[in-house]
Amino acid sequence: MAKNLVIIESPNKEKTIGKYLGKDFSILATVGHIRDIPSSGSKAFDPKTYEPNWKISYNSKTKTSKKEIINKIKAMAEKADKIYLATDPDREGEAIAWHVFEVLPKASQKKCVRITFNEITKDAIEEAIKHERQIDLNWVHSQFARRVLDRIVGYDLSKFVRDKFNGSSAGRVQSVALKFIYEREQEINRFKPVTTYTLDVELKNGDKIFLRKVGTKTRDEEKEDTSILEFKTEKEVLDIKSKLEKNFEVYFPKGKEDVKVMRRNPQDPFKTSTLQQVASNYFGWSVSKITKVIQDLYEGIKIDGEQTALITYPRTDSIRMSDTFKAQARKYIKSTYGDEYVNPGERPNKQAKKENVQDAHECIRVINPFTYPNSLKKKIGEDYAKMYELIWRRSIASLMTPCRYIHKTIRFKNDGCKFFTYSNVLEFDGYKRVYADTALVGAGTVKPYKNGQKLEAKSVECVKHVSEPPARYNQASLVKALDDAGVGRPSTYRMMVDVNPERGYCEVKNRAFFMTPIGNSVIEGLIGNFDDVIDKNFTKEMEERLDAIADKKEPWNKWLLSFVPKFEKKVASKTKTIEAKSLDVGRKCPKCGKPLVYRFSKKTHKQFIGCSDYPNCKYAEFPGTKELEVKCPVCGHNLVQRTSKRGKPFIGCSNYPKCTFLANNLEEVKNYKPGAKPNKKAKK
Repeated sequence: MAKNLVIIESPNKEKTIGKYLGKDFSILATVGHIRDIPSSGSKAFDPKTYEPNWKISYNSKTKTSKKEIINKIKAMAEKADKIYLATDPDREGEAIAWHVFEVLPKASQKKCVRITFNEITKDAIEEAIKHERQIDLNWVHSQFARRVLDRIVGYDLSKFVRDKFNGSSAGRVQSVALKFIYEREQEINRFKPVTTYTLDVELKNGDKIFLRKVGTKTRDEEKEDTSILEFKTEKEVLDIKSKLEKNFEVYFPKGKEDVKVMRRNPQDPFKTSTLQQVASNYFGWSVSKITKVIQDLYEGIKIDGEQTALITYPRTDSIRMSDTFKAQARKYIKSTYGDEYVNPGERPNKQAKKENVQDAHECIRVINPFTYPNSLKKKIGEDYAKMYELIWRRSIASLMTPCRYIHKTIRFKNDGCKFFTYSNVLEFDGYKRVYADTALVGAGTVKPYKNGQKLEAKSVECVKHVSEPPARYNQASLVKALDDAGVGRPSTYRMMVDVNPERGYCEVKNRAFFMTPIGNSVIEGLIGNFDDVIDKNFTKEMEERLDAIADKKEPWNKWLLSFVPKFEKKVASKTKTIEAKSLDVGRKCPKCGKPLVYRFSKKTHKQFIGCSDYPNCKYAEFPGTKELEVKCPVCGHNLVQRTSKRGKPFIGCSNYPKCTFLANNLEEVKNYKPGAKPNKKAKK
């Protein structure tokens, strides 16, 4: 047994950390939380103080209790000289470290110290060991408050929507995300397109110019707004068009061209939400996939047979960078691109005044700027290579100089009407040498002009424009909206975009969220009765409370003692007064002819379609069930596409169990011979 024991969360880190620590250290993973609050509201905590009643967690992957892991931790801790609690550097990690400490006997507790590191490198781990500390109970208590509140709100609201609105679950976080999707769909439904018209001109030299202003001169023509003028009616545009002369005259307000140098700063390095947005848009990946890939890059993947970590901790709302990395990156930029590409100054801290930012650790960046993306492409998987390159480019570019554009505006006159054209030409690429984000939009390079020059038009067109409704949220834009609203945390964004489709509350079509009937029923029921709880401002206030607890500004249960009794009283009242709502599917039950309705399975926690006359009629269609426009060759009832318990599709009769006809596919149905026995090989 090694002298030192290091407790971490993920077993995937064991090899990566182990190669840096050597034989004097044993490493053991908790595989996440080892204890949690019971799911039952009454047993979850003390009703007077809300002190949690912890129970041993369940390992969802191995389908076993965490008791075995706890016993192993105790056994190894007893033999170790020193115990390093090295769980993740956030509040969840701090709480897990505390839980490990709490399950240990007092003799082992005396050997425990807390260490954290933002990246899995030899230097970072050795530095962490030099700066051991005690567990931060303020962070632990902040996690307590979050867990208790989420359990209370989630338990009570879930029961409410199951009993009253055919839902499966609700919660402080998932319901806020659903409300965002619902409100966007309502905006789309209310949207009324607006038609406008512009006067667009193409000169014979190929340049396009746009109507800017109609009427007399202003006091300072140089400061006139260079925006395209829009008209409400086509007649207004045609009236102007009819009065225009053949030629358009160039004029320079100060006798020379209007030329300006425009600078564009590099974007901030990635935090969790911005990386999820960009990767989703660039690669078309789901937030779940993005989370998995960046977690693996952080924990370590095999490169030339050795487990190596490539990026820093991926759950962060900070854009800070360590001084060590900045020095290394600037050295790389200087040696590769030259002095003019190095930005020696400090980036403005845009988060300094932003609310709901923990800023506990660094941004998401690569560990070593000299580990080039091209050097890894053949050594790691394609997805890892793409993600690493994206993070590497953003990390390096954030420390480079701004790019410069030459912005030129040319003005034209015609019968008192004023037109303009412009261009943005890249003069110096700066950070764009590494990271090609959205460029300034321009009209290309305009032709050279002289003051007073006259040009003939090739065409003068009245162009119709019809406004579009707001776009539906996709995963990237929903994460951005939640982040901008100060809702959620880096660890919750994946759950916020995934849970509602899993519950059947919305569907994803062409990467966009569409509300379902059951989703509308649930969110309308919540808005009508608990809008204060599922509102973004409630969640934002709660995050501020959690920050205050973490900063030792208030007791962890102070707000709970005020909020929970009122909330539970309201739940009890609404449960008594609100009538249960059946959501009609719009079809009749094939067995009894009564209406089919959406229902919720308490066993599987999933939506299904059942007969409204239950329990007299037990007809049900579960997820994966679809009624076919094909008759059963045995009894004449409609056939149904079903899914077996093992997830395999098969075809059965809607008159089951009276008719036991089964088939694997429609081809077998077509070839069925009257009088033959049902297909017993069909995997039901």
